[in-house]
Amino acid sequence: MNKSYFALVAFAACSLFFILSCGSKAQHSGSSHSSPAAMDEATMRKIVDEGNAILENGLRNKDSVGFAEFYTTDCRIMAPNWPYTEGKAAAIPMAAMIIGMDARIDLNTVSVTGCAERIIEQGTYTMTNGSGASLDKGKYIVIWKQEGGKWKAFQDIWNSDILPPGMK
Repeated sequence: MNKSYFALVAFAACSLFFILSCGSKAQHSGSSHSSPAAMDEATMRKIVDEGNAILENGLRNKDSVGFAEFYTTDCRIMAPNWPYTEGKAAAIPMAAMIIGMDARIDLNTVSVTGCAERIIEQGTYTMTNGSGASLDKGKYIVIWKQEGGKWKAFQDIWNSDILPPGMK
């Protein structure tokens, strides 16, 4: 098995942990403690849509620093064909590379779940160039958390649906 597979499995396990921790009650020392407050789907979708607009606008405006504002300072990014990176500063060269491709990314949120501490977004993406030609398409998972009173992407992983040359 390759490293990408294990990274995806680890990410899925973390996602499951966050989902379960937001919706259950735990017993500690004989007393009951409530889990973090639940949020309704409409609120989570609004948060995610506003955050995704930061990323999309950063690319559209060819602003790699603006693109990086999508991420928390301690973010973890697991992009295809790119090394595992940690920290907002690591998002800037990745954004510069995407901007250099004259790429546009359109995100489509498929589902959101979470609580007041974390939101998990699943979706699909398409990447096109300046003339509208398709460069890539695939799926993603983002775990959002608050930083400085704003919701930002904490963990971001995406995978292409396009097979590498020679694979069928």
